[in-house]
Amino acid sequence: MKLLTLPPEVIVLITSYMLWENSAQNERDLARLANTCHQLHRVVNPILYRHNRTFSGSSALLWAVERDIPEVVANACDAGTDLERCYGMPLLRCAAGKGHVRVIRELLQRCRLRFFDTKTAVTVALENDLAEVIQVLVDNGLDPSKPIDSMLKTYLHQASELGAVKSVAVMLKAGANVSARHHIDGTPLYFAAIKGKVEVIKLLMEHGADAGCLGVEDYSPLAEAVRRNQPLAVEAILQSSRNTGMTKSKAIPASLFYAAAASGSPTLIKLLLQHGANPNIAPDGRFPLTVAAEYGNVEMVKVLLECGVDIDAQYEGDDTPLHMAMKGNHPETIMVLIEAGANVSSADRSGLQPLHVVPQCDKSAEIIDALLAKGADLSAVSNDGLTILQSSAEVSNFDVVRLLLERGANPKLSSDRTLLLASRHGQEWIVEHLLNCGCDLEMTDNDGCTPLLAAAQFGSLKVVRMLLIKGANIKATNKSGCESALLAAIGSHADIIRELLGTGSVDLDQQDLDGRTALFYAVMLGHQSVVEALLTHHSPPALNTTDRYGATPFIMAARNGHLALIEHLLPFVNQWDVLHDRDNWGQDALYWAALCKNPQVKNRLESYARDLGMDARSYVGTPIHPHALFTSQTCYCDVCGRCTIHGVRGRSQQCHHCVCAAGGQFLICSSCSRAGAKCRDAGHIWDLYECENGDMSAYDLDSESASESEEEPYDSDGADREQN
Repeated sequence: MKLLTLPPEVIVLITSYMLWENSAQNERDLARLANTCHQLHRVVNPILYRHNRTFSGSSALLWAVERDIPEVVANACDAGTDLERCYGMPLLRCAAGKGHVRVIRELLQRCRLRFFDTKTAVTVALENDLAEVIQVLVDNGLDPSKPIDSMLKTYLHQASELGAVKSVAVMLKAGANVSARHHIDGTPLYFAAIKGKVEVIKLLMEHGADAGCLGVEDYSPLAEAVRRNQPLAVEAILQSSRNTGMTKSKAIPASLFYAAAASGSPTLIKLLLQHGANPNIAPDGRFPLTVAAEYGNVEMVKVLLECGVDIDAQYEGDDTPLHMAMKGNHPETIMVLIEAGANVSSADRSGLQPLHVVPQCDKSAEIIDALLAKGADLSAVSNDGLTILQSSAEVSNFDVVRLLLERGANPKLSSDRTLLLASRHGQEWIVEHLLNCGCDLEMTDNDGCTPLLAAAQFGSLKVVRMLLIKGANIKATNKSGCESALLAAIGSHADIIRELLGTGSVDLDQQDLDGRTALFYAVMLGHQSVVEALLTHHSPPALNTTDRYGATPFIMAARNGHLALIEHLLPFVNQWDVLHDRDNWGQDALYWAALCKNPQVKNRLESYARDLGMDARSYVGTPIHPHALFTSQTCYCDVCGRCTIHGVRGRSQQCHHCVCAAGGQFLICSSCSRAGAKCRDAGHIWDLYECENGDMSAYDLDSESASESEEEPYDSDGADREQN
C-alpha cells in the first residue's frame, strides 16, 4: 500500500510510534518526510512541534529566532506553543541582537511585549544601533521615555550614552521626552556629552535639548564635556547652541573656561576662545593661566599667553602663575613663563617671591640663573622675615641652598636661620660655607634651639665638630633647659655624647626644666649605647637624681621594661635605696616592673630583692596605672614617660605652652592627669591630643578602666619640692 493512500489517522499513529522511541534520528527522518509533500506536512508537522514543545522545551523556537525564520515560529505557535510560558527563553533578546526584524514582528504579533525580557533586548539592539529593531519595538508599545530603573533612566538616556544615533532618531520621532531627567546625571544630552557622542548631541539639540540643564554636582552637559575632555562634544554643543540662538555669554559661563584649564587640554581652550570665552576670569579665585601653570601644562600655558592673558595675574594678592609653577615643580613651565616676561620679583600675600620657592630638580640652576638674569633679588625677605636661603632650607631643598650660596646669596641677614636648619639636617658643605661666611653660631629658633643643639639632637657628628671648632657655646640650652649632651642622649647618638664629653665642658648632671638628665632620658627611651657611654665616663652622672615627678633613672628603667639597662644600672646604684626610692605617686621600681609588660624585668627585680633579704612583692591590690609596653614608634607621656598616649581616643591631653625636651607640645596621659599631675604651670590650659602612630597593642585599656575607681593621690607637694 502506498504511504499517501493511508488514512491520516494511520500516519499519525506511525509518526507517534516513531517519536515514542524518542530518537533524534527518527525526528530528523520525520522532518524530512513532512517536507516531501503538503499532505504529509499537514499531518506530521504539528506532531513534531508538539513533541518538541513537550520533550525539548520548544527548542525549535530558539532555532528559528537565531536563523530569522518566522514561519517556524508561526508553526510552533499554531501547534500549541504558548509564548507567554516561554519567559525563560531569550527569544526577543536573541532576535534583537541579530537584527532579525521579521522574527521580532512574528513574536510580537503572537505575544505582548511585556512577556519578554524587553530591557535586555533593547540594550543589545542599542549596542549595535539597530534602528529597525527599535522601530518594531516602539510600534509594539515600547515607551522610550518610561523610566527603566529606580534612578529614572530611560531608553533614550541609554541610547544617547551608547551613541546609537539612528535609534535615538527613532525614539525622538516616536515622541521621546528629550528633557527626561535621570535622578543623578540629568538629561539624555548629559549622557551623550560625557561620552562624546557628537551626532547624538546634534540630534538631541535639534529637538530642543537644553545644554544648560544641570546634572550631577550642578554641572551642565557642556561643563561635563569640558571636564571629561571631550572637545568634539564641546564643539557640537557650542555650535548647536549658536544655531539655536543661545548667546555667547550663556554658552560660555565664567566657570567653564576655568574647567577647561583644569582639564589640561589646549584644544578645549582654543575651542572656547573661538566661541568668545574670556580668559581673564577667576571664578574661584584662580585664573586659567594660574591653573595651567599649577598643573605644568606647557602647551596650555603657551596657548593662553598667545591670547594675551595677564601673565602676572593675582587674585587678591595670592600666587601668580610663576609662583604656582615653582611650587608645583614644573621646570619647563617655569622657563616658558620667565621667557615670556613674568615678573620675577612679584610677591604673594606672604611676601614670598619666586626665588623663595625654587624647586629642587635637575634644572634648578637654570631656573635660578634665569630669575637672576631677569632681576630677581637674592636678598629678598618675606613679610615674616623669611630669607631666600631659609625658605629652601625649611623644606630641605639643600641643593637649591647650595646653588643660591654659589650665586651670592647673603647668609648673614639678621633673620636668616639657614645655618640652624643645615645643622639639623647634617648638610656639611653648607654648614662649612656658612661658618666661613661668619654666620651667627648662636642663632635660635622659636624653641631656643641653636645650631649645635640641632646637630647634637639629630645626629650629625661632623657638623658638631665643625661648630665646636668655631667656638659654639656648649653650655647653650633650649627653652626646655636642655644642653647639647642631653639632646644627643634623646636622639640616641652615643658618638656625639663622647665627642661632647671630650671637650671637658659637659655637666652630665645638668637637668632640664623637668629635672631630667641625659642619663634619665637615655634610660627612659631605651638607648643602651648612650647609657654605656655615660656610665663608662671617668665622671659618670649621678643615679639618685629625681625628676619633677619624683622618678629616678632606675624607676624609669623599670617603668618602661628595659631589662638590659637595669643590668647596667645595678652595679652603680645603692642596693638598699634602689628598691625603696618612691616617686610622687608613692610607688617604687617593683610596682612599675609589674606593669611594664616585660615579665623578665619583674622577675629580675623580685630576685634582686630576695637576694637582699627584702620583701619581693611588687604590689598588693589593684594598680592605679595601666599596663603598657614601651615602643619607640609611638608618643609617650611627658609625666610618667610611658607609652600610654597612643590608641586612646579623647583621653590624653597636651599643653602648648610647655615645650618638651626635644621640642613639641607637652603630653600627659589620662592616668597621670586623673591622678592630679600637672605640666610646668598649674595655670596652663590643656586640650585633647591623639597620637596617630602605632595602635593599641601595647596599651592595656582594661587595666586603666579598672583603675579609674581606685585612684591613689598624686603628691603635688612632692612635685613642687622637686621643682624648687
